[in-house]
Amino acid sequence: SPAEMWLNPHLGDALIIIATMMWAVENVIARKAMLGGATNYIVSFSRMFFGGLIIFGFAALTGKAGAIASITAPQLFNISVSTALLFAYVLFFYSSLRFINASKAAALLLLSPVISLVLGITFLGEPAPLLQLGGSVVILLGAYLMAGMKSEQRGI
Repeated sequence: SPAEMWLNPHLGDALIIIATMMWAVENVIARKAMLGGATNYIVSFSRMFFGGLIIFGFAALTGKAGAIASITAPQLFNISVSTALLFAYVLFFYSSLRFINASKAAALLLLSPVISLVLGITFLGEPAPLLQLGGSVVILLGAYLMAGMKSEQRGI
């Protein structure tokens, strides 16, 4: 149950750290590819294509491939909308990597959990734990400072 994960977060922590490292490597590779002449369309398509292969491969390895065949029309619609939104995000994010370095782009993406927290509180009536509010303030401060720093100051 989800409650057990909250009580023993070690696996989740490890998965988040691994995902963060993989995401950082992906961003650096994408920036290098675009600086080398690849368009953001090619890089974005590649990310989505190979991401899809990994997801379907995981489904096959865990014996869930049959569930893919039983997707209903409303589920397919929801998947299509989600995929379109994700592709738009990836396309715009990789477009930005042409103009700013990967560390600044990553710092600006740190705003997403703050935005999610505010939207959850505002529209879903979710609680506003003091620890999350404090963390949001730290994230906002860090993103502000990072966005204002020049690359030479960060050693990049």
